[in-house]
Amino acid sequence: MQNKFGLLFLLLSVGGFMAYGQQSPRLSQYNFAPALYNPAAVGSSEYWTLGGAFRGQWIGIEGAPSTQVLFADKSFDRVGMGVQLRNDLAGTLGITDCSAAYAYKIPLSPALVLRGGLSASLSNWRNDFSKLRLDDIDDPQFLVNINRWMPNFGMGLQLNHHWGSIGLGVPKLFEYNLNTGSDAVAGRALRHYFLQANGHIELLNKALILQPQAVLASSTLFNTSNRSFSAPNALDLGITAVVETHWRAGIQWRTALERSLSSDHALGLLAGWTNSKGFGVNAVYEIPLNAIRKVSDASFEILFTVALQSAEKPPRPTTEKPSIPISVGPIPTPKKDIPVASEPVPEIRIQGIVFDMATGLPTEGARIVLSNACGAPTPPAFITPADGRYQFTLSANCCYTVTAQKDNRKTAVSEKICTQNNGSAQVLRADLDLFQQ
Repeated sequence: MQNKFGLLFLLLSVGGFMAYGQQSPRLSQYNFAPALYNPAAVGSSEYWTLGGAFRGQWIGIEGAPSTQVLFADKSFDRVGMGVQLRNDLAGTLGITDCSAAYAYKIPLSPALVLRGGLSASLSNWRNDFSKLRLDDIDDPQFLVNINRWMPNFGMGLQLNHHWGSIGLGVPKLFEYNLNTGSDAVAGRALRHYFLQANGHIELLNKALILQPQAVLASSTLFNTSNRSFSAPNALDLGITAVVETHWRAGIQWRTALERSLSSDHALGLLAGWTNSKGFGVNAVYEIPLNAIRKVSDASFEILFTVALQSAEKPPRPTTEKPSIPISVGPIPTPKKDIPVASEPVPEIRIQGIVFDMATGLPTEGARIVLSNACGAPTPPAFITPADGRYQFTLSANCCYTVTAQKDNRKTAVSEKICTQNNGSAQVLRADLDLFQQ
Protein backbone atom coordinates (compact mmCIF):
# COMPACT_ATOMS: atom_id res chain seq x y z
CA MET A 1 0.00 0.00 0.00
CA GLN A 2 1.56 3.25 -1.13
CA ASN A 3 -0.75 5.83 0.41
CA LYS A 4 0.11 7.26 3.84
CA PHE A 5 -3.28 6.30 5.23
CA GLY A 6 -3.88 3.38 2.91
CA LEU A 7 -3.83 0.81 5.70
CA LEU A 8 -6.49 2.76 7.58
CA PHE A 9 -8.76 2.92 4.52
CA LEU A 10 -8.25 -0.76 3.84
CA LEU A 11 -9.31 -1.63 7.37
CA LEU A 12 -12.40 0.57 7.02
CA SER A 13 -13.48 -0.51 3.58
CA VAL A 14 -12.41 -4.15 3.68
CA GLY A 15 -11.74 -5.29 7.23
CA GLY A 16 -14.72 -3.44 8.63
CA PHE A 17 -17.38 -4.99 6.47
CA MET A 18 -15.58 -7.90 4.82
CA ALA A 19 -14.02 -9.34 7.96
CA TYR A 20 -16.89 -8.35 10.24
CA GLY A 21 -14.95 -5.73 12.14
CA GLN A 22 -17.29 -2.73 12.10
CA GLN A 23 -20.82 -1.96 13.23
CA SER A 24 -23.62 -0.74 10.97
CA PRO A 25 -23.17 3.01 10.35
CA ARG A 26 -25.25 5.18 12.69
CA LEU A 27 -25.93 8.78 13.62
CA SER A 28 -25.17 10.34 16.99
CA GLN A 29 -28.54 12.11 17.00
CA TYR A 30 -30.58 8.93 17.38
CA ASN A 31 -33.56 10.80 18.87
CA PHE A 32 -34.15 12.80 15.69
CA ALA A 33 -34.18 9.82 13.29
CA PRO A 34 -34.98 6.73 15.41
CA ALA A 35 -36.87 4.98 12.59
CA LEU A 36 -33.53 4.35 10.83
CA TYR A 37 -32.81 1.76 13.52
CA ASN A 38 -36.24 0.81 14.88
CA PRO A 39 -39.32 0.65 12.61
CA ALA A 40 -41.59 0.96 15.67
CA ALA A 41 -40.44 4.57 16.14
CA VAL A 42 -41.71 5.82 12.77
CA GLY A 43 -44.45 8.47 12.77
CA SER A 44 -43.85 10.72 15.78
CA SER A 45 -45.81 13.74 14.52
CA GLU A 46 -49.31 14.47 13.26
CA TYR A 47 -47.67 16.54 10.49
CA TRP A 48 -45.45 15.34 7.69
CA THR A 49 -41.94 15.69 9.13
CA LEU A 50 -39.04 15.91 6.68
CA GLY A 51 -35.40 15.65 7.68
CA GLY A 52 -31.89 15.44 6.34
CA ALA A 53 -28.57 14.73 8.01
CA PHE A 54 -24.89 14.65 7.15
CA ARG A 55 -22.17 13.01 9.22
CA GLY A 56 -18.49 13.46 8.43
CA GLN A 57 -16.25 11.26 10.54
CA TRP A 58 -12.58 12.01 11.20
CA ILE A 59 -12.46 15.30 9.30
CA GLY A 60 -9.22 15.79 7.39
CA ILE A 61 -8.63 12.15 6.50
CA GLU A 62 -9.21 11.41 2.84
CA GLY A 63 -11.79 8.64 2.36
CA ALA A 64 -12.91 8.66 6.00
CA PRO A 65 -16.50 7.45 6.67
CA SER A 66 -19.39 9.77 5.86
CA THR A 67 -23.17 9.33 6.02
CA GLN A 68 -26.03 11.18 4.30
CA VAL A 69 -29.65 10.63 5.31
CA LEU A 70 -33.06 11.81 4.08
CA PHE A 71 -36.30 10.80 5.81
CA ALA A 72 -40.01 11.65 5.96
CA ASP A 73 -42.75 10.33 8.26
CA LYS A 74 -46.19 11.09 9.64
CA SER A 75 -48.66 9.78 12.20
CA PHE A 76 -52.17 8.86 11.03
CA ASP A 77 -54.15 8.42 14.26
CA ARG A 78 -52.67 5.19 15.69
CA VAL A 79 -50.62 4.39 12.59
CA GLY A 80 -47.17 5.78 11.76
CA MET A 81 -45.63 5.60 8.29
CA GLY A 82 -42.36 6.82 6.81
CA VAL A 83 -39.56 6.39 4.29
CA GLN A 84 -35.79 6.72 4.66
CA LEU A 85 -32.86 6.99 2.25
CA ARG A 86 -29.32 6.56 3.55
CA ASN A 87 -25.94 6.58 1.82
CA ASP A 88 -22.72 5.54 3.57
CA LEU A 89 -19.19 5.89 2.22
CA ALA A 90 -15.93 4.63 3.73
CA GLY A 91 -12.89 4.49 1.49
CA THR A 92 -13.85 2.42 -1.55
CA LEU A 93 -16.92 0.97 0.17
CA GLY A 94 -20.36 2.41 -0.53
CA ILE A 95 -23.77 1.41 0.87
CA THR A 96 -27.06 2.91 -0.33
CA ASP A 97 -30.18 1.88 1.52
CA CYS A 98 -33.83 2.77 0.83
CA SER A 99 -36.51 1.63 3.28
CA ALA A 100 -40.17 2.16 4.21
CA ALA A 101 -41.57 1.58 7.71
CA TYR A 102 -44.99 1.09 9.31
CA ALA A 103 -45.83 1.30 13.02
CA TYR A 104 -49.00 0.78 15.07
CA LYS A 105 -49.69 2.21 18.54
CA ILE A 106 -51.58 0.22 21.18
CA PRO A 107 -52.49 2.11 24.40
CA LEU A 108 -51.97 -0.32 27.31
CA SER A 109 -53.00 2.19 29.96
CA PRO A 110 -53.46 5.96 30.22
CA ALA A 111 -49.69 6.29 30.72
CA LEU A 112 -48.31 3.41 28.66
CA VAL A 113 -48.29 2.81 24.89
CA LEU A 114 -46.85 -0.14 23.00
CA ARG A 115 -45.62 0.46 19.45
CA GLY A 116 -44.86 -2.30 16.96
CA GLY A 117 -43.20 -1.71 13.60
CA LEU A 118 -42.25 -3.42 10.35
CA SER A 119 -40.01 -2.23 7.52
CA ALA A 120 -38.94 -3.28 4.03
CA SER A 121 -35.67 -2.16 2.43
CA LEU A 122 -33.40 -2.52 -0.57
CA SER A 123 -29.65 -2.04 -0.15
CA ASN A 124 -26.78 -1.75 -2.60
CA TRP A 125 -23.34 -2.74 -1.32
CA ARG A 126 -20.42 -1.93 -3.59
CA ASN A 127 -16.63 -1.98 -3.31
CA ASP A 128 -14.33 -1.30 -6.26
CA PHE A 129 -10.91 -2.67 -5.32
CA SER A 130 -9.39 -1.27 -8.52
CA LYS A 131 -9.37 2.14 -6.83
CA LEU A 132 -6.88 0.88 -4.25
CA ARG A 133 -3.14 1.27 -4.86
CA LEU A 134 -1.77 -2.16 -4.06
CA ASP A 135 1.80 -3.45 -3.89
CA ASP A 136 0.59 -6.79 -5.19
CA ILE A 137 -2.02 -6.20 -7.90
CA ASP A 138 -2.54 -9.96 -8.22
CA ASP A 139 -3.50 -10.42 -4.58
CA PRO A 140 -6.51 -12.82 -4.83
CA GLN A 141 -8.21 -11.14 -1.90
CA PHE A 142 -8.85 -8.04 -4.03
CA LEU A 143 -9.61 -9.50 -7.46
CA VAL A 144 -13.39 -9.74 -7.04
CA ASN A 145 -15.29 -6.46 -6.70
CA ILE A 146 -18.56 -6.27 -4.77
CA ASN A 147 -21.80 -4.90 -6.23
CA ARG A 148 -24.84 -6.53 -4.63
CA TRP A 149 -28.51 -5.52 -4.37
CA MET A 150 -30.06 -7.07 -1.29
CA PRO A 151 -33.73 -6.87 -0.21
CA ASN A 152 -34.46 -7.08 3.47
CA PHE A 153 -37.08 -6.72 6.17
CA GLY A 154 -36.96 -5.29 9.68
CA MET A 155 -39.04 -5.21 12.82
CA GLY A 156 -39.10 -3.53 16.19
CA LEU A 157 -40.95 -2.89 19.43
CA GLN A 158 -41.05 0.24 21.56
CA LEU A 159 -42.69 0.89 24.92
CA ASN A 160 -43.52 4.55 25.62
CA HIS A 161 -44.28 6.09 28.99
CA HIS A 162 -44.47 9.76 29.93
CA TRP A 163 -41.17 9.23 31.77
CA GLY A 164 -39.41 7.91 28.65
CA SER A 165 -39.21 4.91 26.33
CA ILE A 166 -37.37 1.67 25.70
CA GLY A 167 -37.17 -0.16 22.40
CA LEU A 168 -35.50 -2.94 20.45
CA GLY A 169 -35.10 -2.68 16.67
CA VAL A 170 -33.73 -5.03 14.04
CA PRO A 171 -33.72 -3.01 10.79
CA LYS A 172 -32.16 -5.87 8.76
CA LEU A 173 -33.35 -9.37 9.62
CA PHE A 174 -31.52 -11.22 6.85
CA GLU A 175 -27.75 -11.72 6.71
CA TYR A 176 -25.96 -11.89 3.35
CA ASN A 177 -22.67 -13.23 2.04
CA LEU A 178 -21.07 -10.31 0.21
CA ASN A 179 -18.28 -12.05 -1.69
CA THR A 180 -18.53 -15.62 -2.94
CA GLY A 181 -15.22 -15.79 -4.79
CA SER A 182 -13.24 -18.89 -3.88
CA ASP A 183 -9.96 -17.00 -3.45
CA ALA A 184 -11.39 -13.83 -1.93
CA VAL A 185 -11.87 -12.89 1.70
CA ALA A 186 -15.21 -14.21 2.93
CA GLY A 187 -17.55 -11.32 3.72
CA ARG A 188 -20.92 -11.08 5.38
CA ALA A 189 -23.48 -8.36 6.12
CA LEU A 190 -24.44 -9.08 9.71
CA ARG A 191 -27.79 -8.65 11.45
CA HIS A 192 -27.64 -5.78 13.92
CA TYR A 193 -29.77 -5.16 16.99
CA PHE A 194 -30.38 -1.68 18.40
CA LEU A 195 -31.43 -1.48 22.04
CA GLN A 196 -32.51 2.04 23.00
CA ALA A 197 -33.63 3.73 26.22
CA ASN A 198 -34.66 7.39 26.62
CA GLY A 199 -35.73 9.43 29.63
CA HIS A 200 -37.97 12.50 29.90
CA ILE A 201 -37.61 14.51 33.11
CA GLU A 202 -39.55 17.79 33.41
CA LEU A 203 -38.24 20.51 35.73
CA LEU A 204 -39.09 24.14 36.56
CA ASN A 205 -42.70 23.81 35.39
CA LYS A 206 -41.52 22.26 32.09
CA ALA A 207 -39.19 25.17 31.32
CA LEU A 208 -36.32 22.68 31.51
CA ILE A 209 -36.52 19.10 30.27
CA LEU A 210 -33.69 16.59 30.69
CA GLN A 211 -33.48 13.72 28.20
CA PRO A 212 -30.92 11.02 29.09
CA GLN A 213 -30.25 8.49 26.34
CA ALA A 214 -28.51 5.14 25.86
CA VAL A 215 -28.17 3.17 22.60
CA LEU A 216 -26.48 -0.23 22.27
CA ALA A 217 -25.75 -1.49 18.74
CA SER A 218 -24.80 -5.15 18.56
CA SER A 219 -24.49 -8.01 16.09
CA THR A 220 -23.94 -10.58 18.87
CA LEU A 221 -26.84 -9.75 21.19
CA PHE A 222 -28.86 -12.80 20.14
CA ASN A 223 -26.30 -14.47 17.90
CA THR A 224 -23.29 -15.69 19.86
CA SER A 225 -21.70 -17.18 16.73
CA ASN A 226 -20.96 -13.64 15.51
CA ARG A 227 -18.59 -13.04 18.42
CA SER A 228 -15.81 -14.69 16.45
CA PHE A 229 -16.14 -11.96 13.81
CA SER A 230 -14.72 -9.26 16.13
CA ALA A 231 -17.67 -6.90 15.64
CA PRO A 232 -17.72 -4.69 18.77
CA ASN A 233 -20.87 -3.85 20.70
CA ALA A 234 -21.12 -0.09 20.16
CA LEU A 235 -22.45 2.04 23.01
CA ASP A 236 -23.71 5.65 22.96
CA LEU A 237 -24.51 7.46 26.23
CA GLY A 238 -25.69 11.03 26.54
CA ILE A 239 -27.98 13.61 28.08
CA THR A 240 -29.70 16.59 26.45
CA ALA A 241 -31.26 19.64 28.12
CA VAL A 242 -34.25 21.26 26.39
CA VAL A 243 -34.87 24.88 27.44
CA GLU A 244 -38.28 26.48 26.81
CA THR A 245 -39.00 23.73 24.21
CA HIS A 246 -36.83 25.56 21.64
CA TRP A 247 -33.16 25.32 22.66
CA ARG A 248 -31.10 22.16 23.13
CA ALA A 249 -27.66 21.47 24.52
CA GLY A 250 -26.13 18.14 25.44
CA ILE A 251 -23.11 15.92 25.86
CA GLN A 252 -22.53 12.41 24.49
CA TRP A 253 -19.97 9.65 24.85
CA ARG A 254 -19.48 7.11 22.07
CA THR A 255 -17.48 3.95 22.66
CA ALA A 256 -17.72 0.14 22.59
CA LEU A 257 -18.01 -2.51 25.26
CA GLU A 258 -14.91 -4.14 23.77
CA ARG A 259 -12.70 -1.05 23.78
CA SER A 260 -9.75 -2.86 22.22
CA LEU A 261 -11.82 -3.59 19.08
CA SER A 262 -13.28 -0.11 18.57
CA SER A 263 -11.82 2.87 16.74
CA ASP A 264 -14.79 5.11 17.58
CA HIS A 265 -14.17 6.45 21.10
CA ALA A 266 -15.36 10.06 21.10
CA LEU A 267 -16.84 12.82 23.25
CA GLY A 268 -19.67 14.72 21.55
CA LEU A 269 -21.12 18.18 22.18
CA LEU A 270 -24.67 18.80 20.91
CA ALA A 271 -26.49 22.08 20.26
CA GLY A 272 -29.83 22.68 18.55
CA TRP A 273 -32.79 24.98 18.03
CA THR A 274 -36.39 24.45 16.92
CA ASN A 275 -38.84 27.27 16.15
CA SER A 276 -42.61 27.37 16.62
CA LYS A 277 -43.15 26.67 12.90
CA GLY A 278 -41.61 23.21 13.18
CA PHE A 279 -38.18 23.97 11.66
CA GLY A 280 -35.16 22.71 13.58
CA VAL A 281 -31.40 22.44 13.19
CA ASN A 282 -29.14 20.35 15.45
CA ALA A 283 -25.41 19.71 15.31
CA VAL A 284 -22.90 17.44 17.06
CA TYR A 285 -19.15 18.04 17.31
CA GLU A 286 -17.23 14.92 18.34
CA ILE A 287 -13.69 14.92 19.69
CA PRO A 288 -11.77 11.63 19.21
CA LEU A 289 -10.44 10.02 22.38
CA ASN A 290 -8.06 7.55 20.74
CA ALA A 291 -5.13 7.40 18.33
CA ILE A 292 -7.24 8.76 15.48
CA ARG A 293 -6.79 12.18 17.10
CA LYS A 294 -3.19 12.23 15.79
CA VAL A 295 -4.48 12.65 12.22
CA SER A 296 -8.02 14.08 12.76
CA ASP A 297 -9.32 16.71 15.17
CA ALA A 298 -13.01 15.85 15.11
CA SER A 299 -16.11 14.34 13.57
CA PHE A 300 -19.09 16.53 12.70
CA GLU A 301 -22.80 15.89 12.26
CA ILE A 302 -25.66 18.25 11.33
CA LEU A 303 -29.37 17.48 11.02
CA PHE A 304 -32.30 19.56 9.72
CA THR A 305 -36.00 18.85 10.34
CA VAL A 306 -39.17 20.61 9.23
CA ALA A 307 -42.82 19.86 10.07
CA LEU A 308 -45.24 20.65 7.24
CA GLN A 309 -48.07 22.15 9.26
CA SER A 310 -51.50 22.48 7.72
CA ALA A 311 -52.69 26.03 7.10
CA GLU A 312 -56.33 25.01 7.49
CA LYS A 313 -58.24 26.45 10.44
CA PRO A 314 -61.47 25.20 11.95
CA PRO A 315 -64.56 27.02 10.72
CA ARG A 316 -65.69 29.82 13.02
CA PRO A 317 -69.05 29.08 14.66
CA THR A 318 -71.74 31.33 13.22
CA THR A 319 -73.76 33.57 15.57
CA GLU A 320 -76.65 34.03 13.17
CA LYS A 321 -79.93 32.43 14.21
CA PRO A 322 -82.08 30.74 11.58
CA SER A 323 -85.05 32.82 10.58
CA ILE A 324 -88.52 31.63 11.61
CA PRO A 325 -90.90 31.38 8.65
CA ILE A 326 -94.07 33.51 8.99
CA SER A 327 -97.29 32.29 7.36
CA VAL A 328 -100.26 34.51 6.49
CA GLY A 329 -103.78 33.05 6.48
CA PRO A 330 -106.72 32.19 8.67
CA ILE A 331 -105.95 31.57 12.27
CA PRO A 332 -106.36 27.85 12.90
CA THR A 333 -108.82 26.75 15.53
CA PRO A 334 -107.01 25.51 18.60
CA LYS A 335 -107.32 21.80 19.09
CA LYS A 336 -107.12 19.83 22.24
CA ASP A 337 -103.74 18.18 22.56
CA ILE A 338 -103.92 14.44 22.29
CA PRO A 339 -101.00 12.67 23.92
CA VAL A 340 -99.03 10.67 21.38
CA ALA A 341 -96.36 8.19 22.25
CA SER A 342 -93.10 9.64 20.89
CA GLU A 343 -90.27 7.49 19.56
CA PRO A 344 -86.82 8.02 21.07
CA VAL A 345 -84.56 10.23 18.94
CA PRO A 346 -81.47 8.25 17.76
CA GLU A 347 -78.34 9.63 19.43
CA ILE A 348 -75.39 10.77 17.31
CA ARG A 349 -72.04 11.01 19.12
CA ILE A 350 -68.42 11.75 18.30
CA GLN A 351 -65.62 10.42 20.48
CA GLY A 352 -61.89 9.89 20.37
CA ILE A 353 -58.53 10.01 22.17
CA VAL A 354 -56.02 12.86 22.22
CA PHE A 355 -52.38 11.68 22.00
CA ASP A 356 -49.23 13.59 22.91
CA MET A 357 -46.89 12.77 20.02
CA ALA A 358 -43.79 13.66 22.04
CA THR A 359 -44.47 10.50 24.06
CA GLY A 360 -47.16 8.66 22.08
CA LEU A 361 -49.33 8.59 25.22
CA PRO A 362 -52.90 9.80 25.84
CA THR A 363 -52.99 13.47 26.86
CA GLU A 364 -54.54 14.69 30.09
CA GLY A 365 -55.71 18.30 30.37
CA ALA A 366 -56.23 18.99 26.65
CA ARG A 367 -59.00 21.49 25.83
CA ILE A 368 -61.38 20.07 23.21
CA VAL A 369 -63.67 22.42 21.28
CA LEU A 370 -66.48 21.28 18.95
CA SER A 371 -67.45 23.76 16.23
CA ASN A 372 -69.98 23.47 13.43
CA ALA A 373 -70.96 25.11 10.16
CA CYS A 374 -74.74 24.83 10.46
CA GLY A 375 -75.54 27.23 13.30
CA ALA A 376 -76.18 24.50 15.89
CA PRO A 377 -75.53 25.40 19.56
CA THR A 378 -71.87 25.05 20.53
CA PRO A 379 -71.29 22.87 23.62
CA PRO A 380 -68.83 23.93 26.33
CA ALA A 381 -65.19 22.98 25.86
CA PHE A 382 -64.22 19.54 27.18
CA ILE A 383 -61.05 18.92 29.25
CA THR A 384 -59.62 15.42 28.75
CA PRO A 385 -59.05 13.17 31.78
CA ALA A 386 -56.00 10.93 32.28
CA ASP A 387 -57.02 8.52 29.52
CA GLY A 388 -57.20 11.36 26.95
CA ARG A 389 -60.78 10.52 25.91
CA TYR A 390 -63.50 12.99 24.92
CA GLN A 391 -67.10 12.76 23.71
CA PHE A 392 -69.78 15.10 22.31
CA THR A 393 -73.40 14.69 21.22
CA LEU A 394 -74.10 15.87 17.66
CA SER A 395 -77.12 16.95 15.62
CA ALA A 396 -78.26 15.35 12.38
CA ASN A 397 -77.44 16.86 8.99
CA CYS A 398 -74.57 19.01 10.24
CA CYS A 399 -70.81 19.18 9.69
CA TYR A 400 -68.42 19.49 12.66
CA THR A 401 -64.73 20.10 13.38
CA VAL A 402 -62.91 19.02 16.56
CA THR A 403 -60.01 21.12 17.85
CA ALA A 404 -57.55 20.08 20.60
CA GLN A 405 -55.30 22.56 22.44
CA LYS A 406 -52.76 22.35 25.25
CA ASP A 407 -49.88 24.50 26.50
CA ASN A 408 -46.59 24.03 24.60
CA ARG A 409 -48.37 21.92 21.96
CA LYS A 410 -49.49 22.87 18.48
CA THR A 411 -53.24 23.01 17.93
CA ALA A 412 -54.63 19.82 16.38
CA VAL A 413 -57.65 20.05 14.08
CA SER A 414 -59.70 17.14 12.79
CA GLU A 415 -61.04 16.76 9.28
CA LYS A 416 -64.62 17.92 8.66
CA ILE A 417 -67.06 15.34 10.03
CA CYS A 418 -70.67 15.33 8.76
CA THR A 419 -73.70 13.55 10.19
CA GLN A 420 -76.69 12.12 8.35
CA ASN A 421 -80.39 11.98 9.19
CA ASN A 422 -80.83 8.28 8.57
CA GLY A 423 -82.94 7.56 11.63
CA SER A 424 -80.33 5.38 13.34
CA ALA A 425 -77.80 5.93 16.10
CA GLN A 426 -74.31 6.93 14.98
CA VAL A 427 -70.94 6.85 16.75
CA LEU A 428 -68.23 8.78 14.89
CA ARG A 429 -64.54 8.80 15.82
CA ALA A 430 -61.73 11.33 15.55
CA ASP A 431 -58.40 10.75 17.35
CA LEU A 432 -56.10 13.79 17.54
CA ASP A 433 -52.33 14.11 17.97
CA LEU A 434 -50.70 17.06 19.74
CA PHE A 435 -47.25 17.99 18.39
CA GLN A 436 -44.67 19.71 20.59
CA GLN A 437 -43.89 23.30 19.57
